[in-house]
Amino acid sequence: MDAGPDTAHDRRDGLLLAAAGLAPFAMGGIYAATGGDGFDSVCPFHEVTGLPCPLCGGTRAFGLVAQADPGFLHFNFFWVIAATALVLAGLAVAFTGLSFRGFWSRARTPLLLIGGAMLLGWITALANQGSIFA
Repeated sequence: MDAGPDTAHDRRDGLLLAAAGLAPFAMGGIYAATGGDGFDSVCPFHEVTGLPCPLCGGTRAFGLVAQADPGFLHFNFFWVIAATALVLAGLAVAFTGLSFRGFWSRARTPLLLIGGAMLLGWITALANQGSIFA
């Protein structure tokens, strides 16, 4: 079966989406392998407000996932779920013929999706700030 230009475009987009979802897992593996050396940084949002930012705890969560340690649930596990969803969505687009073009063409959809993800990430960070900043 000959793949038309739309199918090739969707396959490429799907693989890029899956790669974007895999990137944090790769960084978590590097974090775990180095013992966190070079990853220690100060969160400016936390320094100013005393609260975690929406991303606080994400690096350690991915590092623990790389070690198959369920302790990742005590950090910002939302981003692990979000990255897994990106990988699965990307593979679905790449290999099943699904397309997100209509979904992304709506003007507010990306903003609402990113804003919602940041809100859920922040809620998770706030709920786990005791272990994030311990």
